[in-house]
Amino acid sequence: MKRSDAAGLVLLGFVLGAAGREIVGQWKVPAPRLAPTVAVASGMASSGSPVAMEARQSEGPGDWAAWASTSPGGAARRRVSTGLVSWLERDRDAALAWVRAQPPGVMRNDLWTIALGALAEADAPAALQLARSEVGGETGRRIAEIAYRAWARRDGGAAVADASTRLNGLPRVTTIEAIVGEWATHDPAATIDWIRAQTNDPRQEALLSVALQGMVQSEPELAAACIVRLGDGPLAQQAAASLSARWVVEDLAAARAWASQLPPGDLRRAVEASMLPGWIEQDPAGAAAHWREFSPSNSALEQLARQWGAVDFAAASRWAESLSSAERAEFVNAAVAQRALDAPVEAAQLALQLPADEGRERALISVAVAWANSDPAAATTWLSGVAGEATRRRAVRDIMPVWASTDPVRAWQWLQTLPAGSVRDEAVAAYRFAQPNRG
Repeated sequence: MKRSDAAGLVLLGFVLGAAGREIVGQWKVPAPRLAPTVAVASGMASSGSPVAMEARQSEGPGDWAAWASTSPGGAARRRVSTGLVSWLERDRDAALAWVRAQPPGVMRNDLWTIALGALAEADAPAALQLARSEVGGETGRRIAEIAYRAWARRDGGAAVADASTRLNGLPRVTTIEAIVGEWATHDPAATIDWIRAQTNDPRQEALLSVALQGMVQSEPELAAACIVRLGDGPLAQQAAASLSARWVVEDLAAARAWASQLPPGDLRRAVEASMLPGWIEQDPAGAAAHWREFSPSNSALEQLARQWGAVDFAAASRWAESLSSAERAEFVNAAVAQRALDAPVEAAQLALQLPADEGRERALISVAVAWANSDPAAATTWLSGVAGEATRRRAVRDIMPVWASTDPVRAWQWLQTLPAGSVRDEAVAAYRFAQPNRG
C-alpha cells in the first residue's frame, strides 16, 4: 500500500476522533514531549529514530500551539498522519512504542487512531488486539470499527466471525452491520450468499438492507443481480421491492426493463407493486397504459386512481372513460375517496357530477366516510341531502363507529335527530356496537 493511501485511509478516523475540538488545545504538550511530535507532524521522521527526531527540535517552533496556528484547519492533522504512517511502515515497533510512551489523554488517543488505523490495512487482527489491550474505552471501540472495516475489505467472512465471537449486545449488532456494509461494496456476491445462509438470525432482513443500501444508490444493476441470488422467497421480495422503489425514481426505463425480465411469481409481483407509485408520480399516463400488466390488476387500478386523481382529477377522469363500466366505477370511487381526505367539499362536488349509477353511489359513500374523519357531523348532514335511503344506510354503518369512538356524546345527539326508519336503526346499531355501555 502506498504511504499516501495509508495516510488518507487513517485520516478519516483521526478527524472523527478529534471532532469538535480546537486543534490548539488538542495538541499542546509539555516541551520534553514536543520534539518527536513536531518531527512527525513536519514529515521529519526520516530515520524513524526518536533520537534523530529529538535532534530536529531546533528546526520546529517553540511550542505545539504556536506551530499549529501556522497550519489552519486540518493541515496539522494531515501532516501528523503522513509522518506517523511513514514511520510505521519503516519501523512498526518503534513507532508504536513512541505512541505508547505519550502521556495519557486526547493526543495519545488520536495518535493510536492514526497508528492502528494504518496497521489495520495490513494486519487487521493485530490492530484489533492492540486496540483492546493498549487503548480500550471509546477510542478503542472506534479504532476497532475502523479495523473491522479494513478487515471486511480483505475477508468479510472472517471479520464477521471474529466480531460474532468477541462482541455482545449492541456493539455486536452495529459492528457486524458495519462489516457487512463494507464487505458488500468489495465482494457483493459473497456478502449476499452469506446473508442468505443466516436463516436463524432474526436480523437477516436488516443485514440484507445494509448490504444493498450502497449498491442500490450507486450500482442498481449489481444490486438486482445479487437479489436474484436470493431466490423467490420473502427475503428476496423485500429486497427487490426496496430496490425497485428507489430505482424507478432514478431510472424509470432501467427499472421497468429489469421488472419485465423477471419470471412470473411473487418476486415479480413485489417488484411491480413497489415500482408503481414512483412510475405514477413521474408519468401517470404512461403507468395507466400498463396497469393491466400488474398483478393483481385491481390493486394497480386503485393505486393509479388515488395518486393520479389527487394531483389531476380531470385528466384521470378523462382517461377512466376508456374503462369498462365496472372498472370506471372502481377507479372514480378510489380517486374521489382520496381527494376527500384533503378536500372533502371539492370531492363531494365531484361525486355529485358523476352519472347516476352504482358508481356514483359508491363515490358518495366514500366521500362521506373520508369526510367523517375530520367532521362527521358535516359529512352525515351532506349525505342526508344528496343520497337515497339505501346509500345513507350503508354510509352510517361505516361512519358511526368512528364518530362514536371519538365524540360519543355528539354522535348520540345526532342520532336523536334522525326520523324513525332503517337509517336510524342502522346508525343506532353501529353506535351501540362501538359504545356498548351507552345509549
